[in-house]
Amino acid sequence: MRLQYGDGCKPGFVRYRIWTARMGPEPIGRAVQRLVEIDTYLALALLSLPIAHSQVPELDRIGIDLRELVVALGDPAQGEDGLLARLEKLAADLERLIAVSQYRFSASRAYYELVDVRLAELPAPRQQGAEYIGDFILRRLTPAMATCRAVERRQENLAVRIERAAALLRARQEARHQELNRALLARAAKNGELQVRLQEMVEGLSVWVLTYYVIGLVAYPLKALHGLGLGLDFDVNIVLGAAIPFIAVLTWLGLRGAKNSFASLAADGAPEPGRRSPGTSG
Repeated sequence: MRLQYGDGCKPGFVRYRIWTARMGPEPIGRAVQRLVEIDTYLALALLSLPIAHSQVPELDRIGIDLRELVVALGDPAQGEDGLLARLEKLAADLERLIAVSQYRFSASRAYYELVDVRLAELPAPRQQGAEYIGDFILRRLTPAMATCRAVERRQENLAVRIERAAALLRARQEARHQELNRALLARAAKNGELQVRLQEMVEGLSVWVLTYYVIGLVAYPLKALHGLGLGLDFDVNIVLGAAIPFIAVLTWLGLRGAKNSFASLAADGAPEPGRRSPGTSG
């Protein structure tokens, strides 16, 4: 179980020597088959190690960028749009790494278990002064699998941290939206108050305008009767001036009654809480 160079073995190959003393053909065949399977599964299991080594710098970079982003979340001057774009890029980079390595890491774990099973099935009694084949193989394979598991755990931890950062960003956006909503509601309330005052002023002006037109309509027939000399001995202007307060009060009462009627009709037409309006379905 040593790398052999020369003596009929090409560079990069491993030579297996089996001590066949007191072994029949069938045990020798099973031992050769187990060794071939162990060597094949060992090579397949180690395919994920270069992927794990290549992802370590990228995971370090994602971790540093994520830490800076979390710090920036506490700065009110940082805009949510820029933070969201950075977070989306980090999430996309991490998902790309997971997509590249997830299948290979899972396959390596399966091949590692197969190597362990084949080693248990291999008839390899310990010889004094010789290293056990299982110790030799596991000493090479176990650190590689530990490295792959460590990289996989880092991916999972970064995914959890990105999710927490996304939750913090959503909370910050919700708080900002609530603040904007409060400002909009306050502005709407102020606009409503101004509208009510304007409406009251318009109603007051409407009373005087209607009073003016009513007085004008009444003045024409009175002046006509006075001009015909039908025995009406009175001053038209005095009568009209005395009638102004009464007409103004009647006009105000009429407008107020019409306003109350419209309000009652609107209240009757509004749906009650918990009831659906006609034509709506659940």
